[in-house]
Amino acid sequence: MSNDSRVLQEGDLVLIETVDRKRWIIKLQPGLKTHTHLGSFNHDSLIGKYKHGSTIKFPRGKLMVLRPVLRDFVEKYVKPTNILYEDDASALVGLAGLKHGDSVLEIGTGSGGLTTYIANAVGPAG
Repeated sequence: MSNDSRVLQEGDLVLIETVDRKRWIIKLQPGLKTHTHLGSFNHDSLIGKYKHGSTIKFPRGKLMVLRPVLRDFVEKYVKPTNILYEDDASALVGLAGLKHGDSVLEIGTGSGGLTTYIANAVGPAG
């Protein structure tokens, strides 16, 4: 897990995870509040005070403030069809030999999970 040494800032994306594995990805915005089954917290209470990897204690439990990674975003997609997760998507990207700067035409009707992995592999120049 990669932790950031700087404190959280307005606009940062954070993954909030509880000990019972409930997870939310939020964008920190001043004046907003996030509600969980353990309680609620103001984004202002995180901005400028905590870092990725911090733990927030509530009377009913703890929340971890983590840096979201690619898998976290893919897991949060709406899944109207079967979704390819990292094992299969990595195999497809590897077998296709995709690298930074490659151009790819991917026509899908699914959730966009594979597209996310392909876009990550080819980068902004692809």
